[in-house]
Amino acid sequence: MGFREGLGLCARLVSPGGYVAASEVVWTVAAPPDEIRRWWDAQYPDIASVADKAAAVWSAGLEIVGHFTLPRRAWTLHFYAPVKARLEELRRAWIGDAAGLDVIAEIDAEIAMYERWGHTHGYEFFVARRPQEWRGQSRV
Repeated sequence: MGFREGLGLCARLVSPGGYVAASEVVWTVAAPPDEIRRWWDAQYPDIASVADKAAAVWSAGLEIVGHFTLPRRAWTLHFYAPVKARLEELRRAWIGDAAGLDVIAEIDAEIAMYERWGHTHGYEFFVARRPQEWRGQSRV
């Protein structure tokens, strides 16, 4: 559905004065290096700056209450570390399963890209509110 479209739907569904919380991948640097930009273009071409994602929130008719970038440890400690442990189990379980090993290789590549370029991107967490007098600018 996409971030902008999802926000538009949420804006229509939430009651006036109600809140919407959403996270989205963003660039955390102004000029990401070509290698990581190309990788994200292939994985999720809608990655954009925090300002661009904030503009999507506003264009859905929502008012931003606050936002922050999730800390690196949210990725490294709480996401990738458990994923790596599980991948080791799956490597043993999926010996001879070409499709399964391809999936593992894709996840390994994602982790390697994050380990190398994680300082260039992250997830922005937005809390927004539908105003009592809704602008109704949602494009959905």
